[in-house]
Amino acid sequence: MMTCLLRHRLRMALAAVIVFCVYGVTMLATAQAQEGRVRKNAVSEERVAASPFKTTSPGQQSVYLYQHALFLLQQSRVAEAQSALSQSLQLTPAYEPARLVLAQLLLQADKSQEALAILHDGLILMPRSLVLTMALARLQWGGGEHQAAIVSLQSVVPEGVQSAEYHGLLAAMLQKSNRHAEAIEHYLSALEFNPAFPVFLLGLAISLQAEQRWHDAALAYQSAIDTGVLPAEAVFFAREQREALGHFP
Repeated sequence: MMTCLLRHRLRMALAAVIVFCVYGVTMLATAQAQEGRVRKNAVSEERVAASPFKTTSPGQQSVYLYQHALFLLQQSRVAEAQSALSQSLQLTPAYEPARLVLAQLLLQADKSQEALAILHDGLILMPRSLVLTMALARLQWGGGEHQAAIVSLQSVVPEGVQSAEYHGLLAAMLQKSNRHAEAIEHYLSALEFNPAFPVFLLGLAISLQAEQRWHDAALAYQSAIDTGVLPAEAVFFAREQREALGHFP
């Protein structure tokens, strides 16, 4: 049986590791998804030049400006892209893709408060938008507003039920805040949609261990190892914790 001091040290160390893993995976996935959208939606220079606004609706103009912004980003013309995105939102404030990309560009330019404002304004218009809420929560967390980030995510629980990413993100934040019982529930929800995702399994194991559910934690560590896709460092860590918890059938 592990001592209370050892359990406390493990809890702090493990929570930091899993949050790092989750944020690394989710931010990489977000970046890859954004890059894919840019490649898919960016229009050619000829098409941009030949797209007049004459008889198009405001919604169509917003889409065109968004696509034009993506094209400009491919040319590294960031300031012009920001201007096009701002124009897109002026025409159609509820156009979510333009709002997300503009917030991302502002964040990359170290204008986090402006990025927050863009997302907040979007949620006033679209309070049930899960994508905007998750983007806001990540930005809040990164700025040290941990409780605000959790509150933001919890405000859209009904819409988040069908999203593994949502539950995984909320679980990681709850875990980092030492709210392990709640984190367990959200890790389990995330695993319903993606049963073999190693980061969720590892996160679940850490919170189960923090809650002194030794047997369940050992099984979760082993399940994470069995996926065969954890980085070497994470495999070593999971095996070490699995051994510390003892051998279970």
